[in-house]
Amino acid sequence: MLRVLHILGHLQNAGAEMSIMNYYRHLDNTQVQFDFFLYASKKKHGVDKYFFEDEATQLGANIYHHPVHGGFNPITNPGFAKKMFEIFKEDKNIKIVHIHIATPRAAAVVAMVARVAGIKVRIVQCHSVVTDLPFSTSVFKPLLRRAASHWMACSTEAGRALFGEKAWDKSKRTYLMLNARKLEEFRLDQEKRSAKRRELSIDTKLVAISVARLSLVKNITFLLDVFSHLLRKHSNAVLLIAGEGHIEGELKNKAKELGIENSVNFLGLRSDVPELLFAADVYAMPSIREGLPGAAIEAQAAGLPCLLSDTISKETKVTENVQFLPINQGVDEWAEAIIKLKDFKRRDTYEDVRQAGYEIADAAKKLQEFYLQAVKK
Repeated sequence: MLRVLHILGHLQNAGAEMSIMNYYRHLDNTQVQFDFFLYASKKKHGVDKYFFEDEATQLGANIYHHPVHGGFNPITNPGFAKKMFEIFKEDKNIKIVHIHIATPRAAAVVAMVARVAGIKVRIVQCHSVVTDLPFSTSVFKPLLRRAASHWMACSTEAGRALFGEKAWDKSKRTYLMLNARKLEEFRLDQEKRSAKRRELSIDTKLVAISVARLSLVKNITFLLDVFSHLLRKHSNAVLLIAGEGHIEGELKNKAKELGIENSVNFLGLRSDVPELLFAADVYAMPSIREGLPGAAIEAQAAGLPCLLSDTISKETKVTENVQFLPINQGVDEWAEAIIKLKDFKRRDTYEDVRQAGYEIADAAKKLQEFYLQAVKK
């Protein structure tokens, strides 16, 4: 059995982690197994156990906790590198190290430790488009490219941002690990749509939705401003926000300050995201930056019209349901755009999204073959 050690902060229910777990569930675990090295503090996340931790263990994963305090910098936290090196040397079954760290400096150090420990396959993956790196960090890109045996990203734009545009485009070591989903779950079901709208008492309303981690980069504060303006033009509307995060309290306070708290539903983490997408009329995502958001793929699979900020990768558009709008166009433009989309005629978009490579059963087979071939070379 081939074991792949994933190095990432945590296993909470967030975009990148959800994508990794989606792949893990659909791999042939008699051939490929995942292990996890987690460097975030559970105390910082306010949990005793991460969201996916029990499931990962049940699937057969070994989980190593080594929290790094005061910011993740393996150069100033030598104990982190030492712990990883010990794991690499002790567990001879680990043949692949898959690193999910966005900053070149940290990812390069981790990849170098794996290289010194004799790990031949060292994958570095980028999940977000980060273009404003400080010079002291960006100078590590050449070292990162040498230290990693394979470069991976959720989109071409994300790969170019981390590894360099020319390097990514010319390299034969690149691989796109798409944020694939079990698309059948998101296939539009009108009966479930009607039932969820009745359950939430929104059956006569214009319903906008955003499914996102509640963090600054998702720009939900802007969306609240947009919705405040929207209500002046279309009072019979509601905004659903599914997700949790460290700025949830701030967002709820802002909704109260704007006087729209009765029209904004903060739903927290949900297990019924497909039904929520069915119930909605418009999906809105004004993120400051993204790699390729899986939530927008889910929304398209549900046939929803999607209004996305133009900072999000254009590769996100896999159906004709997507419209990009600059954030600097202002809240009135965004509000008007949402209202215009309320009469959008939805259709079954399953096949469109599957053809784009986002069916998890297909994508997991492809990734599994990639892993197996990588260790043979």
